[in-house]
Amino acid sequence: MLRHATDDDTRQQEEIDAAGRSAEFRYCRDRIAARKLPMKLARVEKILGGGRMTFYFMAESRVDFRDLVRDLAREYRMRIELKQIGARDEAKILGDVSYCGRELCCSSWIRDMKPVTMKMAKNQKSTLDPSKISGMCGRLLCCLRYEDAVYTEHRKNLPKRGRRVTVCSTGEAGVVLHQEVLAATCVVLLDRGGTATVPAADLKIIEAPAQPS
Repeated sequence: MLRHATDDDTRQQEEIDAAGRSAEFRYCRDRIAARKLPMKLARVEKILGGGRMTFYFMAESRVDFRDLVRDLAREYRMRIELKQIGARDEAKILGDVSYCGRELCCSSWIRDMKPVTMKMAKNQKSTLDPSKISGMCGRLLCCLRYEDAVYTEHRKNLPKRGRRVTVCSTGEAGVVLHQEVLAATCVVLLDRGGTATVPAADLKIIEAPAQPS
């Protein structure tokens, strides 16, 4: 930080942002089309003071944009930078509203865009239908990542599927069918038949007998 922004700085930045969404953006988009470059322009940022302009774009692979940089430098007479971004970065830059009705987490508060994996979805027993667990960017929902640690920690206190257990309050034995992580309960297939949903605190793991040497 060099200094606090003044009212004049704020006014200049508003003018720069407005220009970036109009003339510069349209010109760059037109030059991309004219040169038939396989890239999609996402945003234009112009540094306060007018010394540098950054163009953010998406592309499936590396793009030779040297001629495009020359076009832009010749037009605007300033330092030009082109930065390739991914689908998550585009959603963060453009902003939107997610299925929950709130502003996208990547736009509003997430700063560190770490990977999100299908293992996280399985850990939380989410549907594995990509259309239901993907965000506006087409990638897995970011909330799967920051909720994963809670599920992982809670799961440590639950008997694993397939373990034999005793229901302490009734003395009945059975096998764990599956876990309800947030509810801290397990569905147990009882030896006498039928199932019961039992709090994890009421279950005791039956240790397997030692194998003869």
